Order: sequence, then structure tokens, then C-alpha cells
Amino acid sequence: MVEIDEYQNYDKALGALSEAYKCLTKAKMKNQSLQEEKLAALKHRIGLVKKFVQARRTYDEDSDEAMKQCQVLLEEPELDSAVRIGDVFGMIIEHYARQEDFRKAYSFMEEMRTRIPTVNMAYYINIKTIEGIHKALDIPMGRGMGVKETPGGGHEEEEEEEELEEELEEDESFA
Repeated sequence: MVEIDEYQNYDKALGALSEAYKCLTKAKMKNQSLQEEKLAALKHRIGLVKKFVQARRTYDEDSDEAMKQCQVLLEEPELDSAVRIGDVFGMIIEHYARQEDFRKAYSFMEEMRTRIPTVNMAYYINIKTIEGIHKALDIPMGRGMGVKETPGGGHEEEEEEEELEEELEEDESFA
């Protein structure tokens, strides 16, 4: 869904999904069970997006409740069919960094890496936040998972740090 993938606009996505649901309920498909299956899947996606939108709206009044809602969302099967897991983790990590609970923020970063092994953290989390967490915990930038030898004899962490620096330089050139 373009609204989510490109703009992280879950409110618009919710409107588009709701409109799709209305159209599908009015459609006359030959295979009624297939239509019901599609409607159920769409309804499930709408429910997941609604939960994430609600968590974001709740944040300003009750951040603890919003974090609970996000953690419940992370336990949802097929969450990624409607809400990007990285967006949920990003919200949680940014929250704990703002609270200066850097250990908790970093543990969610590790969990995010486990759930999304190829994740580009800077896509979901402000780079200043990532740097602040690493600095507060005295963990070198990179994955923070320790230094591993790579087949070329170099250190994986150093190579990842170089990649991150290159990404930062590219990002800054667009600013």
C-alpha cells in the first residue's frame, strides 16, 4: 500500500482499506466463499491498521498505554500484511530513547534485528536516536552484536559501520 510504504501515512491507508472493503462487499463475485475469504482478510488488515493508528493517537496522552498497544501489536500474526513491523519497533525505540531508558531501547533494536534481519534501522528510527542509544550504552556503531570475522578476513562490524556512514553521507546530500 503506497500510503504506508512511501509516506508512512496509516490514516490514509485506513481510509483506502475501508473503501476497498465497502467496494468488495457490494461486488458480486461468482465464488461467494472466495469473496468472504477476501473480506475477512481485508477486515483483519483494517483492524491491525486501526490498532496502530490508535496507539499513535494515544501516545501524547498516555505513552505507557501506547507502548502496551504496540507490544500487543508485535504479537499479532501476519502483522506485516497491514502494518510494517519496523514502524511499530521504531515508535517503541524512539519512546524509550526519549525516556532515556537506553537499555530497553537497545533491547528492542536487537529484537527488531531478529525479526527483520536485513533491516536498515535508519529507515525507521532517527539516526540521532540510534547514535544516542549507542553512545549512552558505550556500544560502537554498527550492529552492536560484537565483532565477527567475515570471509574476506575483515571485521563485519567495521564493514557495517562503513556502510552506515556511507548511508548517512548519502542522506545528508539530500537534506
